[in-house]
Amino acid sequence: MIISLGEMNGPSSQNSSDFDFVLVAFRNKLDTFELDCFIKNLYHLELIAGKDSSNDELIYYFLKAPDKLLYETAEKIKMKFPFKQNELFKEGLIKKGMRKIFFFNNLPDCVALEEQNNFFTMAYTEKLRDKFDNVEISKKDRITLIHEILARISFEVELEIDKVKLDKTYNSVDELIERKFLKNAFPLHDEIGDLNKNAESLNDREKLDKYWASFRNILVNQPLNLVRRYFGEEISIYFAWLGFYSKSLTFPSLLGILVLLFGIVTLNIDTPTNDICSPDRTNFTLCPICDQSTCETIALDQNCLYAKVYYVFDNYATIVFSLIISVWSVLFIEYWKRKQNFLQFEWDTYDLDDKIEPFRPEFRTKVKRQRVNKITNQNEPYFPSFFRFLRYFLSFTTLFFLGLVLFGFIFGIILYRVIIQILLYQSDDLQKFSNLIVPATAAIINFGIIIVFGFGYKKIAKWLNDFEYHEKESIYKDSLAIKVYLFEFVNTYGTLFYIAFLKGRNLNIKIDKYDLSEKCHPAGCLFDLTIQVFIFMSGKQLINNIFEIGIPLIKKWYSRKSNRVEKEANRWQKDNSLTRWSSGSIFDEYQEMIIQFGFICMFAVSFPLAPLFSYINNIIEIRIDAKKFLRTMQRPVPRKEKDIRIWLPIIKGITRIAVITNGLIIAFTSEFVPRFMYQFFFRYANGTLDGYIEFAFSYKNLTDFGFVNVTNEICRYKDFREPYTSPDKYEYTRDFYIIFCARLIFVLIFEHFVFGLASLIDFIIPDVPTEVQELKDKENFEAQKAIWESKSNNECLRSLFRSTIEEIKLQDSV
Repeated sequence: MIISLGEMNGPSSQNSSDFDFVLVAFRNKLDTFELDCFIKNLYHLELIAGKDSSNDELIYYFLKAPDKLLYETAEKIKMKFPFKQNELFKEGLIKKGMRKIFFFNNLPDCVALEEQNNFFTMAYTEKLRDKFDNVEISKKDRITLIHEILARISFEVELEIDKVKLDKTYNSVDELIERKFLKNAFPLHDEIGDLNKNAESLNDREKLDKYWASFRNILVNQPLNLVRRYFGEEISIYFAWLGFYSKSLTFPSLLGILVLLFGIVTLNIDTPTNDICSPDRTNFTLCPICDQSTCETIALDQNCLYAKVYYVFDNYATIVFSLIISVWSVLFIEYWKRKQNFLQFEWDTYDLDDKIEPFRPEFRTKVKRQRVNKITNQNEPYFPSFFRFLRYFLSFTTLFFLGLVLFGFIFGIILYRVIIQILLYQSDDLQKFSNLIVPATAAIINFGIIIVFGFGYKKIAKWLNDFEYHEKESIYKDSLAIKVYLFEFVNTYGTLFYIAFLKGRNLNIKIDKYDLSEKCHPAGCLFDLTIQVFIFMSGKQLINNIFEIGIPLIKKWYSRKSNRVEKEANRWQKDNSLTRWSSGSIFDEYQEMIIQFGFICMFAVSFPLAPLFSYINNIIEIRIDAKKFLRTMQRPVPRKEKDIRIWLPIIKGITRIAVITNGLIIAFTSEFVPRFMYQFFFRYANGTLDGYIEFAFSYKNLTDFGFVNVTNEICRYKDFREPYTSPDKYEYTRDFYIIFCARLIFVLIFEHFVFGLASLIDFIIPDVPTEVQELKDKENFEAQKAIWESKSNNECLRSLFRSTIEEIKLQDSV
């Protein structure tokens, strides 16, 4: 759109009560050709309703679009408006009651807005205006439509570089911000005033702040329809998913508490634990973990406390819990897909077309080449596939190198664990606590590395993602999500996989004369995993909440200080000082929750309280995120989003890995299979666990390994090997191979059962609920009916009928 560059006068009102959008321009850029053209285009479209030029550095332009322009834009982008009451679907009493089982208080009707979406909708068109009775464009839709207009304002600039004329088209307000012609562009927040008024007197932001973001309403259902009306579908679908996920954790949380109580109640009757704690086993000494100059043998009963704590987390109830968690993760996905399809219909996003997506402003500004689009017959930025492949290759190489660096740090943590274990064993006072000190301190150090690496890698991943020149915003987001999550997967879970599957497996890692292969505790390795998971989960949740509360407040304070915004400043000045909304604002929230979901699915067998910790964290997280979006960030442009995008396939991948992980942890890390085989297969003690400690520990003669001057030459170590008196000493016994086969059989049975059950659930439970499909069909029917019954269509049919009659009469007369 090109307009004359002559002088013109526009309105200058500064009453902002009805403004929909604010543009913030640099005063020193007003004379630039690009910004001057853009502003005059806005005047030409009658979008600028006023401005504030009182600031020495910035000028604020207030935008309010005429209704005619909004309706024209709504028709072009096929925005849906309600046209008929939906009387087909009524929520049943059972379903309505289920929604309120765990959330006790009801929201006021003007906040819940449960009847707001009880309409059939269809794409607006001027020809069917009579069907949209009393249609009124909401504040959310006005903001969306204005942003659509701003995204499509363009003008041609003829540049001459080295006597070569070039035509450059600048598109969208976002591109002007990217090129530093504009400082900011944002919709205004509603003003927050006295929240003690009744609900009907509050504006949408005040309602959300009082009934959604307040911790007093922590057990109240979220007003998702109001969230959607204020923020749009992109944010409301995130909070819908987070709320659904949090509610679904209720059952695993209660089950985890029961598993822990079962371990505590049955602790005194567990035979192997009692044998370890028995003071009568004075001749049962454990082998040292290092060479003879530093370590001595220790009595078995010194590990009594550790064995008791270990049993609380590793008992028969843990196996049932692991199986239920695996099935729960599958059910969670299936029922979320049903919930998502319901929301897609209710929020008019089920037929959202992702293909109608403009180029990213960053892509337009960086790419210099252009070519003619065969479909639109217009010049568009173009980046050759060969150069894109080179950038992908360089990006992959960088990520691979960073992965190697991360593995190096993980190996360093392993060395730390071994060295500190050796040093603690040299102290008689600290020796008995070494099995708690080593995993706890290693987990804390590892957690610090995770935080630092995670923060640094996000910066690198974003830079690499920008380096790859992605054309569309959706592709950019998905690519960034995959990069960051794969790194976080290794960064967060790498040490946990080592403890679960490699620690104590006779890896024979030696440097000089020192054996650096880490040994498990006499009771097993699972409790080390429990400590690690507990510190990682609780630490990440605490740090994330501190960052989410603290950093936005610091940014808000610094921005207001640097912009000299006073308490009595205007609303647009206050909003300009808030943190600017970006595509990464919601990205970090998803990533945090998906990492947490991985802890629950893959490692909850080692820490049954993980779902409870997550549930408590999440109901707090909802309020923290709500407060952050309402108070510390600019109001985002409402964007349509029909699902949680790439995060759902990532969740599906986690559940598949979790099934295998849980099976392997139970089979190879916990004591379930050896105990089961001893009690029910070998039946060495007539179906009891009497003598299991003798069975699980082999004999070693320390002199065979170069030890001299030791107090006890004969010691015991946890393994199934021939004794030192056997001709095949220290070779694996027959029982080892039988138990190993039993472990493999258990993994196969476990994963086949869960995967089979998952396939059956996926087959039985349709992704789209029957009532939702009926509603979609009904809406399509009513839309077609409205088109055929419209006045313009009837007039067209009458005209066609009259023409046909006239032609027949003419033929008859001839």
